[in-house]
Amino acid sequence: MLFFIIIILSITGSILILYKLFIHKFLSLTVQVKSQLCEQDTYDTCSTNSGCGCFHMDATPGIGVCGFLWVACAKLAPCDPVAKTCSNADSICVRHPRCHPHPVCYPSILIDEKICPPVDRQHHYGHNLTLPYHNFHLPFVFSSTAPTNGDITIPWYIHTSGFGFLWNQPGYGSFDVQNDKEIMWTANATHQLDLWITTIPKEESLSSLFYPILMKNYVDVVGRPNPLPHFASGFWQSKNRYRSQEEFLDVAKGYYDRQIPVSIIVIDFYHWTELGDWKFNSTCWPDIPQMMNQLQSYGMKLTVSIWPHVSEDSENFITMKSEGLLTHDANGSAIVTSDNLHIPDQFNPATRYFIWNIVKTNYFDYQIKIYWLDADEPEKSQPELQWWYDRHDVEIAMVWAREHQRTFWDGLRDEKEEEIIMLSRQAWIGSHRMNVAVWSGDIDSSWEELLKQIKVAQNVALSAIYWWTTDIGGYRHDDLDDNQFQELILRWFQFGAFCPLFRLHGERQHHYGHNLTLPYHNFHLPFVFSSTAPTNGDITIPWYIHTSGFGFLWNQPGYGSFDVQNDKEIMWAANATHQLDLWITTIPKEESLSSLFYPILMKNYVNVIGHPNPLPHFASGFWQSKNRYRSQQEFLDVAKGYYDRQIPVSVIVIDFYHWTELGDWKFNSTCWPNIPQMMNQLQSYGMKLMVSIWPHVSEYSENFITMKTEGLLTHDANGSAIVTSDNLHIPDQFNPVTRYFIWNKVKTNYFDYQIKTYWLDADEPEKSQPELQWWYDRHDVEIAMVWAREHQRTFWDGLREEKEEEEIIMLSRQAWIGSHRMNVAVWSGDIDSSWEELLKQIKVAQNVALSAIYWWTTDIGGYRHDDLDDNQFQELILRWFQFGAFCPLFRLHGERYPPLPNNECGFSGGHNEVWLFNYSRQIIDIIKLRESLRDYVEYHLNISHENGTPILRPMFYDFNNDIECYNSEDQYMFGSDYLVAPIYTYQATSRSVYLPAIDKQNSVWQHYYTKRIYDGGQRYNISTTLNDFPLFVKIASDDIEILVY
Repeated sequence: MLFFIIIILSITGSILILYKLFIHKFLSLTVQVKSQLCEQDTYDTCSTNSGCGCFHMDATPGIGVCGFLWVACAKLAPCDPVAKTCSNADSICVRHPRCHPHPVCYPSILIDEKICPPVDRQHHYGHNLTLPYHNFHLPFVFSSTAPTNGDITIPWYIHTSGFGFLWNQPGYGSFDVQNDKEIMWTANATHQLDLWITTIPKEESLSSLFYPILMKNYVDVVGRPNPLPHFASGFWQSKNRYRSQEEFLDVAKGYYDRQIPVSIIVIDFYHWTELGDWKFNSTCWPDIPQMMNQLQSYGMKLTVSIWPHVSEDSENFITMKSEGLLTHDANGSAIVTSDNLHIPDQFNPATRYFIWNIVKTNYFDYQIKIYWLDADEPEKSQPELQWWYDRHDVEIAMVWAREHQRTFWDGLRDEKEEEIIMLSRQAWIGSHRMNVAVWSGDIDSSWEELLKQIKVAQNVALSAIYWWTTDIGGYRHDDLDDNQFQELILRWFQFGAFCPLFRLHGERQHHYGHNLTLPYHNFHLPFVFSSTAPTNGDITIPWYIHTSGFGFLWNQPGYGSFDVQNDKEIMWAANATHQLDLWITTIPKEESLSSLFYPILMKNYVNVIGHPNPLPHFASGFWQSKNRYRSQQEFLDVAKGYYDRQIPVSVIVIDFYHWTELGDWKFNSTCWPNIPQMMNQLQSYGMKLMVSIWPHVSEYSENFITMKTEGLLTHDANGSAIVTSDNLHIPDQFNPVTRYFIWNKVKTNYFDYQIKTYWLDADEPEKSQPELQWWYDRHDVEIAMVWAREHQRTFWDGLREEKEEEEIIMLSRQAWIGSHRMNVAVWSGDIDSSWEELLKQIKVAQNVALSAIYWWTTDIGGYRHDDLDDNQFQELILRWFQFGAFCPLFRLHGERYPPLPNNECGFSGGHNEVWLFNYSRQIIDIIKLRESLRDYVEYHLNISHENGTPILRPMFYDFNNDIECYNSEDQYMFGSDYLVAPIYTYQATSRSVYLPAIDKQNSVWQHYYTKRIYDGGQRYNISTTLNDFPLFVKIASDDIEILVY
């Protein structure tokens, strides 16, 4: 018989325990509305549904609920101003400043997780461990469906009221602290559980040091930790991963020769041939005794990574399967993962005995006695399908790792080993008694993560996990060429030295952060791209350039992956396809790698995929945009403001929700009543208009019934239209009839008013449902990456039919091979407003350039998480303008905070007009500088049209023989004459700039602002003020009478 159990603790000075026992074979708890709390800023992202945001509750400052954003303000009633409640029981009182300055009653149904699925179902310290005391984080919700990488649950809770509560039930369930008066633990299913509560003695008060009393009581019950082996208290050296014995020993020798003390050095995963062999690959690790002797001479202990999984190609698989040592389902059949792996049944003593004997033979007998039990949640488990030793995982899953650890603990103790330590990614109550150390999993390399780890470390401490460590520097998403990361790892070392265990580990990379598949290998090796569906700000152009002088194009627009594991092997994989194109180009035999070969490869590339067209003249100037103008009058006031101040604007943009419903593809006539008058006024100012067009179709749109009836919408395999959680549909843009239908709506409602420039936002398409969608009788797994290009074709074909070929440009958030031939410009999506993001965009810009996306821009200032009242942001937007002026397109956009008050036409972000920024004089000077460079920009984009060379390109494109140019990712060439080194740190007074040697005789570098002359081939520290930045021009040195610096 299984029990479904809920325990509620009510804390009101004394402790009250209420038991509710529901005895069923299977039972689930059902509530009408299930919502999630959030602690982000108002309207910030809190859900995988981008239409949802965080609404702060008036009664709990700083804490909110995640709800759907786009509700008509007129439908929201005010809250009771005193009680801060709603008369309607189906509503909740929240702050919604876009609608009203006072709190409003928000429908509870719109905060349901069905509408706003959580980004992360847990409120915790990022990636680590259930919270053991409430002060650091309240409210707190833990929901366990299966242990995962970096998430460990020790169900021990300490309260400042002087008690501790232990819930020893290792199955799936939840732990919920909704306020400081109620704690709820839930077990989904169990045969039994232990509840244990401890308090401080009566004679102690809460003003005394009572936490040590509670912790002593706790370890008296769960067991005391053993003393740490001496060798484990020093520095641990690790990385992802050493490829061979020789490479590994070179590193060990490097530490020894430099007299850098190392206690433990680690061999990470895939030193084996197959998962489940539990032994070294003898080809790459040929002489283990010699390796161990060398390490012993250095005074280093060895740790090896041991994963629990068993491949069907492992030499041990047949035996383990036939003897019933693998995880099985309710019928006794072995459970296999999608990549043909199996998980051992570690509850079975025979399994543990079998694995230990393999480990003993292949590691222990070579004096390798320290084991890193990675991925031991276990990773790749299949919750609620698994049975272990005749017990269902719903009851015992959280303790699987401890039984896995027991394999090694029992084995080592049988061998009379006293100095035991093993490192694990998972733990349970009592793991510490088997000398298990824990690390915090595969965490990000970021300043935010470092702060989380500082808090996690304290959290872990009160969970009786006494031996703990973190990956110094973080595990993933770093960049060795990023100065920020280099400082981050220093600070992380300072923290790590004062953790119980002191361990360096990580997957170090050279890469560009968040955007576009890498087109050349130096910046990121190894590199892995895996596509499941295009997303906001991530574009894949599958074109790869190598420094060996070749390029590789993979024209297959379905889901798949691209993997560069080393400098000798590149692997592309297509999940499903009817056909694909492979194309490789090389430099001619007569050319050498010392010549300028990148332009040759790019010319070959565009000769195959098509040359870009010349940029329309109007598009080379300044673009003004914001999120969003609420009405025609507000919009025209901004346009007039620029005109009256004589600030040149080429393109001005009307952003989203100028319509009534998504899929109407026309202006809301209430807020935009006179389009001809608006267009006449803009024409008198010399400004072109761009309007935002989203692809989605609401079920309330005037076009929905027709499009559904005529089969113009995305459908499933059975032909039924697919609807999103917020009643939206995605057009089937592979269907020519769909494109014709949409263009006719756009023509009538925009083009016929002389609005001919379109911003194709959210055209990945956003809100898609991968692997369920069918378009024009083709499954999305084969063609999803090219949906956006077919969407773009709608407007390209329509405009060409109207004879508008000379002046076409459309802005898109997505692209594919050939999009540039339809005059598609790309921007980098809804990026953060931060210094870190500015640096990423500088690198992304160069990456984009070699992908044959020639017209590119970024949201100057970033899109989100800014604050107009923040001096850092005011300086950031100035520095971003300096960068943006030297991008192919020069465009301001963003959602500024605080927002403007809502009115009858809806919400609007804060002001985004340049004369309102703190450094408006400097920004206007930059706009005028760009205006003076428009002929230069158009000239170099014509060169792109002729031979494929981008205007913005990495330093090595022009100077491929200079190794320093490969390392100078934070600066770039803009055309043949300008070297741009943007400022990307707050309050910078200088930055390092590398000026390469110029082959052209008598040519030198001149600082644009100071006019000082510099020789090439050197790195300089260049001073800067808010009035300038390091911008250099290549000039002839003849007759210059200024001293060379």
